[in-house]
Amino acid sequence: MEKNVPIGQLLLSNNYITMDQLNDALSKQKMQPGKRLGDVLVDLGYVKEKDVLKLLSKKLNLPYIENPVFSVETDAINLIPEELLMKSKVLPLYVREGVLFVATADPLDFYSIEDIRVATGMHVECIISSKKEIEVAQDKIFTRLKTSDAINVLHQENTEIQVDAGNAEMLERIDAAPVVKLLNNIVSDAIQSNASDIHIEPEENKVLVRFRIDGDLRVNMELQTNLHPLLVTRLKIMSGMNIAEKRVPQDGRFKFQHGISEIDMRVSSLPTIYGEKIVMRLLGTNQDVSYNFEDMGFSDRSIKIIHDLLKYSNGIILATGPTGSGKTTTLYTMLKEIIHPKLNIVTVEDPVEKRIEGVNQVQVNNKAGLTFASGLRSILRQDPDIIMIGEIRDAETAEIAVRASITGHLVISTLHTNDSFSSIARLVDMGVEPYLLADSIRGVIAQRLVKRVCPHCRKAYVADERVQKLLNDSSITTVYKGEGCQLCGNTGYRGRIAVNEIFKVTPDIKRIIVEKGNDVKAIRDYARNTNIITMREELADLVREGTTSVEEALKILYSID
Repeated sequence: MEKNVPIGQLLLSNNYITMDQLNDALSKQKMQPGKRLGDVLVDLGYVKEKDVLKLLSKKLNLPYIENPVFSVETDAINLIPEELLMKSKVLPLYVREGVLFVATADPLDFYSIEDIRVATGMHVECIISSKKEIEVAQDKIFTRLKTSDAINVLHQENTEIQVDAGNAEMLERIDAAPVVKLLNNIVSDAIQSNASDIHIEPEENKVLVRFRIDGDLRVNMELQTNLHPLLVTRLKIMSGMNIAEKRVPQDGRFKFQHGISEIDMRVSSLPTIYGEKIVMRLLGTNQDVSYNFEDMGFSDRSIKIIHDLLKYSNGIILATGPTGSGKTTTLYTMLKEIIHPKLNIVTVEDPVEKRIEGVNQVQVNNKAGLTFASGLRSILRQDPDIIMIGEIRDAETAEIAVRASITGHLVISTLHTNDSFSSIARLVDMGVEPYLLADSIRGVIAQRLVKRVCPHCRKAYVADERVQKLLNDSSITTVYKGEGCQLCGNTGYRGRIAVNEIFKVTPDIKRIIVEKGNDVKAIRDYARNTNIITMREELADLVREGTTSVEEALKILYSID
């Protein structure tokens, strides 16, 4: 195998980079001794890591693999000490006829390959893969192995101990290493899986641990019932709940250290006939969220409208939709678009889901008397330019928000309504005077999340007339569906994308609001006779492009029609 590959020349000759980019990367490489040119080019954004690896694969005549975690066999992992694997950034995949195959992003790191050969006494063959994917795979695999070890230790011990706040032995057991490791590994696995919630559900003969991923619950593991009281008591202590009280629901929270990140965990307990069910909400852990409208799936026309709305120095911009539709993420993305040293941006949230540099964020604390309304009053004395309210829940908050917008502040917030037009009626029903609302409201973004069809197992099908009729688009001749594969967990989907309906409040709509108040039909009929892009049209575009499936589109249509 060659010991030196001119990756810069390879990328240049294959038209991935220009000569100017190559020279720029070479000059910056000199300031980073030991760093490979390919990594420098990727860091500068001149080329994608996948392109570098594929060219390297071709040049060295080595196979290239995506998502190596799905090729790992346990026997191969057990051959190499964890410390050596983490140091070498190599992932053992499998053994074939006495040869150990490993995934690596750097097949020219001969020292690491030699260390593995010496440690295993086997011949080693390299398969090229992404450095990030190897690291993610290592984390997942070792988390699962540690979870299994912790479960085995707990089963070997006598776990039949009565859960009692005064039971010293029980309290000692829940602080013991196996219980702590088991819980930590469950949470770590959820974070790595981009789960939004963890459910620990007692049943008659087992305990289910399920993760909510992309909006759906998936079984992660099954535990024996004797582990349930240990986990629940450990969680209640960490969350500040009363461990002696098992008859009523409780709420709590704690912070979980994951690498260099500190994750906020909201915990809820609910008594069931088989014991307490625990749900943990993981805040701010979704690694797929970039807080960028393009990456979130907003169309160019929607982005332009939002940018126009954000140019206002006062007024209200609302994001609407059901729980879990990505409203808060949209608000954060809007804030990121307008953050500037000359602006004082203040938020009041429950909870603060993402910490944003340059923004003053306030956490609601109802027990201490800090509500949305009282927090908003205090914010108005802080000389704000832009105010974000996590949610307009009551008449008092709505009234203060409207008056704040009229007195020169830009207010962005969320509201639970079915579509963008219903938000006007909801605020009127809350007691906001129609003339004040017409003067303050600038625009409304109605939003849902639809699942993306997995690109790795996507298949095309001929669209029938029923689909064209439902989506009101005769140009849809081909639709797509995921068959299910290892990469998408056999679901046919990977990730989610936003679909929205945005309307700007024009002078004519202001007139309708003043004259007809909460007449949703009048507002909807007028808006849809103008140039507003409806959610149905956005869904039709996503189905036509193969981004989502007909089934996903119909779920949204049934919820808004």
